[in-house]
Amino acid sequence: MPPISQQGSRAGLLTGLVLSAILAVTFLCTTIYFNSQNNATTQQNADLRAKYRDVIGENDMGGTDYQLLQAAKSQMASSPNAPQTLLATAERQRDDLAKKILSSAKDYNEAMTAADASTNNPAKALEPMGVTVPNTGGIWPVVQTLVKTIQQKNSQLELAQKNVKDANEKMLAAVESHKKDLADRDANVGKVQQDAAAQVSAANEVVKAKEAAVDEEHKKAEGAVTDNGAQLQKLVAEIQAKTLDIAKVTKKNDVLQHLVATHHVDPKDPIIRQPDGKIIKVANQQDVYIDLGSIDHGVSPGLTFQVYDRITGVPGIGSETDPISNDNLPVGKASIEIIRVGQNSSEARVTRLKPGEFLTEGDVIANIVYDRNANYNFFVYGDFDPERSGTWNAAKGEVIKSLVKRWGGTVVDHVGPDVDFVIIGREPEIPNFSKEDLERPENKLIYDNKKAALAAYTAVLNQAKELTIPILNQNRFLYYTGYYDLAKR
Repeated sequence: MPPISQQGSRAGLLTGLVLSAILAVTFLCTTIYFNSQNNATTQQNADLRAKYRDVIGENDMGGTDYQLLQAAKSQMASSPNAPQTLLATAERQRDDLAKKILSSAKDYNEAMTAADASTNNPAKALEPMGVTVPNTGGIWPVVQTLVKTIQQKNSQLELAQKNVKDANEKMLAAVESHKKDLADRDANVGKVQQDAAAQVSAANEVVKAKEAAVDEEHKKAEGAVTDNGAQLQKLVAEIQAKTLDIAKVTKKNDVLQHLVATHHVDPKDPIIRQPDGKIIKVANQQDVYIDLGSIDHGVSPGLTFQVYDRITGVPGIGSETDPISNDNLPVGKASIEIIRVGQNSSEARVTRLKPGEFLTEGDVIANIVYDRNANYNFFVYGDFDPERSGTWNAAKGEVIKSLVKRWGGTVVDHVGPDVDFVIIGREPEIPNFSKEDLERPENKLIYDNKKAALAAYTAVLNQAKELTIPILNQNRFLYYTGYYDLAKR
């Protein structure tokens, strides 16, 4: 029996080692991308090496290859078609191993051809793994390409890990920032809550203080009501006493009115008709001289007089029954105004001359306000229109008051026993509104005001009549003062 070829055994061993190297590289790449399959592949490799350790010379069973082959020969002798030589047995084992390693190979020669193809074109063997290597032949370029690929994958893995690390750091920073924001918000919320609590507390204190103040004011009000009750009783007693005093004063007033009436200016009394002066020289019908000068009280430029005939004299005040009537007005021959004052006489210009009349020496002059020996008191009341514009109102009464003051009289603000003349204005007219017109608030207000004004006007007239005070309307007053024609200029 010829000896087993050592060259064939080494060739099989070399083939197994090459395949093992390729499988190892493949397992390394697979480990990087498919870590979960590493253990299974390692176990499969271990199982194959244990199964074929006799063929590749790596066994732990003891004995030489020859002894192992003899044993295999004895085991196979029982098979009818089993070879009877060690060489045949070795060849049979080799073919079985080739079939195990390359399932597509039918015998050793076909296995060697496949191994050579894998060795000569390792790039094709790595195509299923997605690794592309230059087709230069040999296994070293494959190993270099795999190492380079592994390095690239490691770089990508490191970049991915770095990106993951950076992302984790950013996430941790964001978490910390969010935690800080939450802490700041909680702090702000706490501060706001504290401020709100402080404000509520302050408001409660204010409310308590206000309630205390209200209670105090309530107590004061109750005390004031009590005091006011006592004061009211006191006032009632005082009113009763004053009522008795008024009754006494009224009785005395009646007596005084009687006494005053006996000493008051009487329209029928000739003294009212006494002139204030006379014309002493007529230069022409525009300029005259009168017997009043600086030695006489109250004579000054601007003082006006009415000129009356020297025979008929100054007329009476007017009707007793209707003192505000314009009938029998005291119209004289002319009106004059002093323009220059001398010591014993004054020059005057004629402001009005009645048609058909002539001024002569001896004609008398009068101004009801002026008196060289006395000052008279006047009460002015009502609506006036001294310039005769057609508009009557109380404001124009100031013109009448200014004339009284200019000519030496005194204006008083009430009707009483000390009043010498009452100058009364126009009687208020109550508008003739229909019932429908009075339903409008503005018309009702006008009506009520006019009605009240008429009542006050009538009261002044009645009081003056009761006190027998002479009453002059606007026109009568202006004529008596010689100012009637000047007023409308």
